[in-house]
Amino acid sequence: MKVQYFIFIFLLFFVISCTYKAQETDELVKTTLNKYPIAKNGDESNLIAFLKESDSLLSISNNPLHNGVNNFIKGSYFNGKSNFNLALKFLSNAENDLIKYPDYDSLRYASYIFLSEVNSSLGNFDESMKQALKAKAGYEKIKIPYGIFASNIAISRMLQAKGEIEKSMEFLKLNTQIQDTGLKLRALHVLANLHGEKGEIDSALAIDNEILSNNNLYPRKYVSPFFNNKAICLTEKKQYDSALYFFKQSFLIDSAVGNLQNMAANYSDMGSMYLQKNELDLAKYYSLKSLDISKTIGRKVLTLYSYKNMYQLYRSVKDYPKAILYSDSINSLQKELDNLSLNSAIEELNLVYETSKKEKQIQQQRDIISRNKIIFIGIASLLLVTLIFIYNNYRRNKLKQKIERIQLQQENEKAIAHAEQKERLRISRDLHDNMGAYTSALLANIEKLKLQNSAPSELDKMHANGRQILSSLRETIWILNNKEVSLTDFNDGFKTYCFKVLQNFEEIDFNAEEDISINKTLTAATAIHINNILQEAVQNIIKHSKASLINYKISCHNKLEISISDNGIGFDAGKSSKGNGLDNMEYRAHEAGVKFEICQRKGGGTLITIGEA
Repeated sequence: MKVQYFIFIFLLFFVISCTYKAQETDELVKTTLNKYPIAKNGDESNLIAFLKESDSLLSISNNPLHNGVNNFIKGSYFNGKSNFNLALKFLSNAENDLIKYPDYDSLRYASYIFLSEVNSSLGNFDESMKQALKAKAGYEKIKIPYGIFASNIAISRMLQAKGEIEKSMEFLKLNTQIQDTGLKLRALHVLANLHGEKGEIDSALAIDNEILSNNNLYPRKYVSPFFNNKAICLTEKKQYDSALYFFKQSFLIDSAVGNLQNMAANYSDMGSMYLQKNELDLAKYYSLKSLDISKTIGRKVLTLYSYKNMYQLYRSVKDYPKAILYSDSINSLQKELDNLSLNSAIEELNLVYETSKKEKQIQQQRDIISRNKIIFIGIASLLLVTLIFIYNNYRRNKLKQKIERIQLQQENEKAIAHAEQKERLRISRDLHDNMGAYTSALLANIEKLKLQNSAPSELDKMHANGRQILSSLRETIWILNNKEVSLTDFNDGFKTYCFKVLQNFEEIDFNAEEDISINKTLTAATAIHINNILQEAVQNIIKHSKASLINYKISCHNKLEISISDNGIGFDAGKSSKGNGLDNMEYRAHEAGVKFEICQRKGGGTLITIGEA
């Protein structure tokens, strides 16, 4: 996994703070060391300009101290750009130049840290360990905690490479009081790697998630390794889509800063993921991309990983000749890595290139990355437009289906309403033709008897009751003939009923109070039920209450409220419920979906209230 990013800036800052302790610090060196961190954090063009300026100024004096500082800056720069051979050359020269200046020991020890980093990248693990131990001893001698902690991290990485995981973790725990953000992030990344190698995937993910949840607090290049590490952990959990997302996040950051080593690591890890998914074409593509970059920058460990991917790929498709070729390459490179020593490292010091030639190669690589980025953005934009089109088309279809469902529902409701209206008309015709005819015949017979009978008063009452039956029947037929009844029409109908009934009971007065601000509509069924409750109440008052006054109130603002009361003798609910038809009232209230209450009034009489639930 990638561990390249965190060492550069923090080392330079604490080196500067230490070198300023010298009484006779060279002003030119001082100015150069002050400018470098600023230039390194700026644009690439500003950094190149600074390197040229530094090279020009420090080479003029031909002073070994100036040359040592200049070589240190160039070595750290090429290390960050994955040009490890040039980095090794300049850092080695810096070590030789600075050894003559004890006041700059902290800078020399920093070069040991960088040399450990470079040798690790080149696969020279023994030499990398030697440089890390030299740095640790030096920093302990001058008592600089930052340097000691950085050395411990480098040693931890070498122990990890040798497979000594527990010892590696112990070194990471040393100097935990250091609060430097860069060092802490680097140590956490190594710790996450160690958890991953121990198979403790959840522990590794916990570290990655903690950093990535606050990634806006750190420079982007510092969090790139955590994106990569999380992707590898998700690959282990077979969550491939999520893993691919985090690989791409890491790759975008690395390509933006031109870190070829970490780009190669991303390609290699993505090749391993697709190999695990058995998507062999993509596995081959990314493994070859990693192989190409790792060979270019001399990153032998990454080259070995890519060889292993290609071997497994050809073996899985039973292309044994090619599998054998990659197997031989693996064995050869593994032996080379196992046998690397200080002598082989010295030989690699001679494998340096002209600076202009290497810069040209780096620029060409950046141009390729830029073109790939443009292609990627174009494909992503096309995919986004396609998805938007598909989504809009999906929404239109869903809306069309919804409209069709609503139309079908409305048609069904119309059909049901038509059937209900047809049934109501049939019932009203039957009532008119049958009950109406019989009632009219009854009234005619009473008229005939009145002419023949000598006691017309009883016949008058029968005649009046018959007319009331006919009037009530007509009201019921009127309600049935209407699908809905307005509240004002309902109110007028009930008052008319009361006036007609009470004509025969002059001792009872009728008072109506109306406050209807919202003229609601009632369904026919609801209107019939409420009308029958009220009529039943009027009949009970006439028969049982001995009242002289009926008060009727109706109001409708937000909800419908109706009450009818009298000033009579009241009632006993336990004795009167069946005789006075109270059960029937409650049943009708339930069917109408309204509240029904009956109680005795204070001071005498009965109060019935009907209201919307």
